Amino acid sequence: MVKKEKEGEDGSHDEENDRFGLIDFNNKVVADIKYKKILPFTGVEGSGSREWGNFQELISFEKNINKYTVAVDENDKVVLIDKNGNTSDINVEMTESNLEDGRVICLYQDKTYIKTIKSLDSIDSIIYDLDSNLITEKAAGGSSHMGGFYNGYCITYDEKGTNLIDINGKVIYSKTIEQDMGFKVYPVDEKGLFTITYYSDEDVVKSEIVDLNGTVIYTSDSDSEIEAFGNGFFRQHNDRGYAVYKVAAE
Repeated sequence: MVKKEKEGEDGSHDEENDRFGLIDFNNKVVADIKYKKILPFTGVEGSGSREWGNFQELISFEKNINKYTVAVDENDKVVLIDKNGNTSDINVEMTESNLEDGRVICLYQDKTYIKTIKSLDSIDSIIYDLDSNLITEKAAGGSSHMGGFYNGYCITYDEKGTNLIDINGKVIYSKTIEQDMGFKVYPVDEKGLFTITYYSDEDVVKSEIVDLNGTVIYTSDSDSEIEAFGNGFFRQHNDRGYAVYKVAAE
C-alpha cells in the first residue's frame, strides 16, 4: 500500500491543505484521502540511510506489513488505521511530529509496537505494545530518526553507551562510550548486520560493519562513513563515486 496525495481542484499544490490517504497496488483506496499526514503500513517514512534518514530501505516490504498504520486526522489527533481503512478506538499518545521520527509502529509475532517521544524536552523515546506493556524508555529519538524496531532490533541509550535490544527488551549488543572518540550505532538490516561510525570532534575517522554477535566484519579508516542499504549491501563514498560492499554468509 502506498501513500496518495490529494491535489487541489485545479491540480495545484497547497501544503497547508495537503491531504493524504493510502491506495493498494491495484489503485484501490484503502484509507480515504483526508488525513493531514499518514504513514505507509511499514510504519516509517521513506528516506536515506544516514543520520537524517529513516532507514526504510533496511526493511523487507513483504515481511513488514503491519496490522495498523498511524495518521493525523482533521482534529490533529493521531489515530490508528487498520488494513481495511477503519479507524481503531485504541488511543495513541503521539503528536504529528512523532510520525517523522524513525519507525513509529511495527508488527512482530502478531504484536503491534508503538514508539513515541518520552517528553517534549527529551531525546529519548518510549516503546510499548498495544497491551500497554512497556518495552523501553530509552529508545533513540529526537533528531536522530533511527529509533524504533528495524528487523526486530531497536537502538537504545543509557549512561554507559548504546545498546541493541530485541522485541522483549533484552540487550543483544552493547557499545560502551569511548573517551577518545564518539560513535553512532545504526539500525540493523535484514541480515542482522549494522554499522558503527566513529568520530573525532565531528569528523569521521572510522567505520565498521558488525553482526549481532559483536563480530566486526569489515573496518574502514576512510573519512566517509559506511552506509547500509539493506540485505547485506553497503556503500561508501570515495573519490570516484561510491564503493559497494556485500557481506555474504560464510
